[in-house]
Amino acid sequence: MLGIAFGTVSFRRGGGRLNTGLASAAIVLGCLVLIPTVTASIIYGLGLSD
Repeated sequence: MLGIAFGTVSFRRGGGRLNTGLASAAIVLGCLVLIPTVTASIIYGLGLSD
């Protein structure tokens, strides 16, 4: 979650290519961790898993 938060804070116009690339990478990697975690917790919460 901190990667997404820091990525969105550091993503700004005129920040340079490196800054934009690193901010985008932080947001994408954070979402790659967030999406399966939320999906698994919803499946477990609904009682669809063992």
